[in-house]
Amino acid sequence: MRKTVAYAFHHSIPILIGFFPVGLAYGLLMQQAGYNFLWSGACSLFVLAGSLQFLMVTFFAGGVSLATVAVLALLLNSRHIFYGLSFIDKFRSFGPWRWFLIYSLCDENYSLHCSHDFGPDVNEKWAYVLTAALVTFYWVALSMLGGLVGSLIPFDTTGIDFALTALFTVIVVDQLRGARTRIPAAVAAVSSIGALLLLGSATPTVETMYYAREGRYQVFPLYRRYNEKALPEVFIADLRDELRAGNETAVSEPLRSALEENLARGEQSILFLNRRGSSRMLLCGECGEVPECPRCSVPMTYHSANGRLMCHYCGHSEPAYDRCPQCGGIMKHIGTGTQKVEEELHALFPGAKVLRMDTDTVGASHGHEKLLRQFEEEKIPILLGTQMVAKGLDFENVTLVGVLCADASLYIDNYRAPERTFSLLSQVVGRAGRGSKQGRAIIQTFTPENEVIRAAAAQDYDAFYESEIRMRRLRRYPPFADLFSFTVTGADESRVIRAAKALRDALGYAVERREELDEAIAAMKASEGAFLLEVRVEGEENIFPMVPAGAPVSEIRFE
Repeated sequence: MRKTVAYAFHHSIPILIGFFPVGLAYGLLMQQAGYNFLWSGACSLFVLAGSLQFLMVTFFAGGVSLATVAVLALLLNSRHIFYGLSFIDKFRSFGPWRWFLIYSLCDENYSLHCSHDFGPDVNEKWAYVLTAALVTFYWVALSMLGGLVGSLIPFDTTGIDFALTALFTVIVVDQLRGARTRIPAAVAAVSSIGALLLLGSATPTVETMYYAREGRYQVFPLYRRYNEKALPEVFIADLRDELRAGNETAVSEPLRSALEENLARGEQSILFLNRRGSSRMLLCGECGEVPECPRCSVPMTYHSANGRLMCHYCGHSEPAYDRCPQCGGIMKHIGTGTQKVEEELHALFPGAKVLRMDTDTVGASHGHEKLLRQFEEEKIPILLGTQMVAKGLDFENVTLVGVLCADASLYIDNYRAPERTFSLLSQVVGRAGRGSKQGRAIIQTFTPENEVIRAAAAQDYDAFYESEIRMRRLRRYPPFADLFSFTVTGADESRVIRAAKALRDALGYAVERREELDEAIAAMKASEGAFLLEVRVEGEENIFPMVPAGAPVSEIRFE
């Protein structure tokens, strides 16, 4: 047994040497993130996946949910499945110890198990077990040591996470030295060097296209559809005209007529509205009270199917009410969701079947596949859905696409709103006419003059990009600057507000008078780190840039 212990220790020394800087680095990072050495040891013992653990430090610090971490862990460590398959016969003969060997089968142990060279008087079974136990002990102990050192001595941990990459490099080199053939290594090297990252999209992000035009990426544009078919004919319907004509439904007169034609011809239609539920929200007609989620502080959406108000962020729901709890006024239904549109479609076309596709109807796993299969096989005339229906669908009999409200995602407080709107509109319009028949699309909007909507209707990505990149350059948005978002959370709203204000004040200046601006700019230039400069101005009409998202640059006023 003594020779077996000596063999296992000697065999695991390279891993111990490699683990020394890596384990210390991990413990230091955990300590810096606010977790003491006990947390470092616990993660190393129960997770035992070095690369994942380094990522977990960032995830925990950023508030990523445990469910998300679990999914990423499964994806990242899926290679261990193949590790286990290669040792399935070997471990089966080890009795109860096979469970420990399965648990401890990390990259380092796999490398050692593949390179065992048992000498005389060495027990094979115990050599495997002891080697795995030593490697596990090294990792846990050194992680805890790194946490202890980090709590006693301040460290600059910049770039320290590269230690893991260095360890894997050492492991590869060590295995190559003992390998009988270099062919697998050569194949892997050639594959790595020759590998291409291919980004394929009809609507690439603005940043991606900017880098492509700057020469960082190579662009291969495709100017024709894959099947050589013509692009859909797109008509823009002005919803302002519909309101003037007394049409208060979600379906404009041009779209209603087009749907009738499609029904008569036996062709299918897809309607897109990126908001589920019946009404967007309830609102008191007397005091303006809007029911908000008690957890998220965002307006809840009314769902007519169950008569409840639901938060689409956290899932909280509660019964809807007819009277305002604040003043007793009558609650009014504001906005439109897919449930309400479905009811309107049944009223407009009583004999037509409508299939609704959103998170309320998809439900269980593979639910969307079942709905799409039903849509295709049963030739259901109308498919109504959220962004689930916007991309990737290819139905030969779909000749009409209707966008019920193109403005829903455009006028929101996010600099990416024009980009996301253009992408959604372009993608969903492209669902029409993918077979032998000519496709049509109708985009309903309150702002038909908007450049984003006009570019999407024309399927003209270049026009959208040129307009958007000019606007981003003027406003100093990515790719011309980096934006950071700080999130302050807590159970007590008043304390959260005070903490957010304290954070804002600690990061930089809050300038309220013009004479304070020069001093603030000088301090910003002298700062070596991040700096927040908040300029508070009085409400005026001519504040640059007073234009809606997607408006032409020519509309910017400098007065």
